[in-house]
Amino acid sequence: MNFVRITYTGRKIYRDRATGHIWQPEEERLVSEAIAKPLLKFVEFKRTADLKPVVPEQQQQQQLGQVQNGTEGLEQGAVLTADQSSDPSNAQKPELTEQEIAALEQQALDDKAKEVDDQREAMLITVQGMNKTALTEYAKKYDHAFDAKVKVDDMRITVNGLIHQFGVR
Repeated sequence: MNFVRITYTGRKIYRDRATGHIWQPEEERLVSEAIAKPLLKFVEFKRTADLKPVVPEQQQQQQLGQVQNGTEGLEQGAVLTADQSSDPSNAQKPELTEQEIAALEQQALDDKAKEVDDQREAMLITVQGMNKTALTEYAKKYDHAFDAKVKVDDMRITVNGLIHQFGVR
């Protein structure tokens, strides 16, 4: 599942009926693409990466002063760019970091679920080849005891149910 950072630029509180989210003016959130897609159809919602950072008036004046001052402006410009590069409020860096973290967490969950499914499937295939004695021994792992008169097919069905209910042991 991919996540997108979007910003609500409206003036009033917005309540999304589909998801139940309540958006405050100028609020920014990380949401899934499925939630973001319908919201981005509205003018009030923008992808945060699409928004240009607002430059304060002092920085704009300093930048204009750099052009007019010539070589002195180059020195000031070097200081200004060094300050901006170390500024943690850069909007694009946190977005990528949070998005990457969310993607990595989701990937880890997907890998774990796939591994569990593969183990379960392998054990179900193994159970199909087990005889009566092996099924009885395997069922003991689930604290289940079979009667000696039970048919092998019924034992397999029961063990398959135990594997589905409790996982592979």
